[in-house]
Amino acid sequence: MRIATLETKLYRIRLPVALSDSTHGTITHFELITRAAARQRWRRGVGYTYTVGAGGAAVANLIDTACALS
Repeated sequence: MRIATLETKLYRIRLPVALSDSTHGTITHFELITRAAARQRWRRGVGYTYTVGAGGAAVANLIDTACALS
């Protein structure tokens, strides 16, 4: 069966308290990127990745572009 639908979503999740470390500096939110694929309504898979506050839109675009070439 072929994949019927693909959907990429980007969520910005604000942290209740800002985090800080020497590599990333102050982190006020995470960006969650999900990719869902469905063959049929009841056969669906979801994968995800995240960033620590920057570059989520670029990652989502890269996923869409790479999957379009496959």
